[in-house]
Amino acid sequence: MAELHIVGEIVGASGFEERNLFCKVRRVPVPSSRPVAPSRPNERSKNKPSPPAPVSTTHPEPSPDAYVQNTTSNSQWGVEAGSMWDVVEGEAGGQTHCCYPPEGEPSVVWSHPVDVHYAAKSLVGWPKMWFQVWHMDEHGLKDLCGYGFCHVPTGPGMHEVEVCTWCPEGSPLEKLQAFFIGGKPRLKYEEVIHSPGDRFRLATRAAGVIKLQLGVCVKDFDKYNVAH
Repeated sequence: MAELHIVGEIVGASGFEERNLFCKVRRVPVPSSRPVAPSRPNERSKNKPSPPAPVSTTHPEPSPDAYVQNTTSNSQWGVEAGSMWDVVEGEAGGQTHCCYPPEGEPSVVWSHPVDVHYAAKSLVGWPKMWFQVWHMDEHGLKDLCGYGFCHVPTGPGMHEVEVCTWCPEGSPLEKLQAFFIGGKPRLKYEEVIHSPGDRFRLATRAAGVIKLQLGVCVKDFDKYNVAH
């Protein structure tokens, strides 16, 4: 099979209102498109209104891996690829450490390594990376700072990539509640971060920028008739 090797690091981030940040990442191959089960209309379903898409909520219960002990700011990240891609080596997901920048420092530094090796049968479902940036305050409470994603560069060599992040925009009541007791609106389904089908329905605001340094190495793409 053709092979793709991604080596680099999540350098850090800048432009966030919060200071103590960490990043979460996950690299899990997923199908390039969602399977849709055929539906058969009947008398009951004809008159039944379709439920609204559950794209965001104010205080959902975070998953256990959404928290990191003794950290202030970190980030979660992941790599998604199509069904024609298999992970040969590399971590399935990860999370950076929490960075405590000094006063006056506008950015955080993570220097978190990225190393994943793919075997591919097709270019369909080219890998993309998604991120969640979290903040922890002086009381140990953790809250979301932003979501973002980017496609892995298609050309071999070293690349510097900047990932713009965003946050769901809540109602005026949710904003007031978040200001006093915390708890910003979050996505119920994390695949919305990197799948374009549902994002257009979200009201969002811009957050900070994540900086990456990625080295891309391709092998045997021409041998197996996989053009790049």
